Amino acid sequence: MIAFIKNTAEYKLGPGYGHGVNELHRQRTQESRLAVTLRGFAGTCGYALYDVDERRLMREGACDEGAAIDLGATCHDYAVVVTPGR
Repeated sequence: MIAFIKNTAEYKLGPGYGHGVNELHRQRTQESRLAVTLRGFAGTCGYALYDVDERRLMREGACDEGAAIDLGATCHDYAVVVTPGR
């Protein structure tokens, strides 16, 4: 399973753009608190969490009962990849 986690931090228009810009050209102005809980996966499953903005692996772990991932205050988007074995 692959999931994209879109952060809901506030946006402003990027420099040099008009008011009809595509959302991908907006910049985040404030961080928001972000936490993810993985539910409904077998304990033998593993997960990998990627920071989409920095294009890097953040952490890996087991999908134990209700695995909680607290990312703190952030303005980045993330992706989670869950695989059947660790």
